[in-house]
Amino acid sequence: MRLVIADDEQYIRDMFTEQYSWGDHGIFVEGVAVDGQDAYDMALRVRPDILLTDIRMPRMNGLELMRALKEKLPEVKVVFLTGWGTFEYAREALKLGASDYLVKPCSEQEIMEALKAATGERGAAAAGEKHPAEDAVTIESRKHAIKLACAKIQKDVSVAVSLTEVAEHVNMNPSSFSRLFRQEMGCSFSEYVTQVRMNEAKKLLIESNMKIHEIAKKVGYVSSSHFVQIFGEFTGMTPGRFREMNG
Repeated sequence: MRLVIADDEQYIRDMFTEQYSWGDHGIFVEGVAVDGQDAYDMALRVRPDILLTDIRMPRMNGLELMRALKEKLPEVKVVFLTGWGTFEYAREALKLGASDYLVKPCSEQEIMEALKAATGERGAAAAGEKHPAEDAVTIESRKHAIKLACAKIQKDVSVAVSLTEVAEHVNMNPSSFSRLFRQEMGCSFSEYVTQVRMNEAKKLLIESNMKIHEIAKKVGYVSSSHFVQIFGEFTGMTPGRFREMNG
């Protein structure tokens, strides 16, 4: 399977190129693009089987990229991987024929499964496997519930949302939701909330001139010192240093 990746964030591109074991899954990364236009040009050159792309990117966003690419390479499958879990984006992506719509952060396993499913390479044995005590409809409904939960968390990171509130949003009891969330996402609910807030903080540090205390409030922290502490634990550096390195 030949893959092109498109994401405008350097640390995401680094993660894909340095940490993911693509070859172990029979996937060959033909190129990693820095924006939509770069990905479009790259795809026309290498003609990949599948495109893994962000949505919010300079010059050409992911939805525009998919529209343009479908005209030239209609056989290319597209999987969206984005930090923007809004229903509008997801609805438009699926209307265009996207194979899947994943909300960051995702585990390597989840991404690999989405890519293989998109190209029909799951294999006969995998296709025949049965999840204990669950059928395919139940599994799909659970995944949908987690996607809805992630979208709610990301809707406005400045507003605190509790596990109970989100569980009610997807019509599950908090205990079951907590277990399912960890199972599907590979982290706890609170860890995911922190990841979403920190990813948004990174974007604001790079793309805006907002002061640190303003960003702290924007991503849901009343205390800027608490924000700086959590940011340091998450990235290994202060917000100011991160801005200097990525400005």
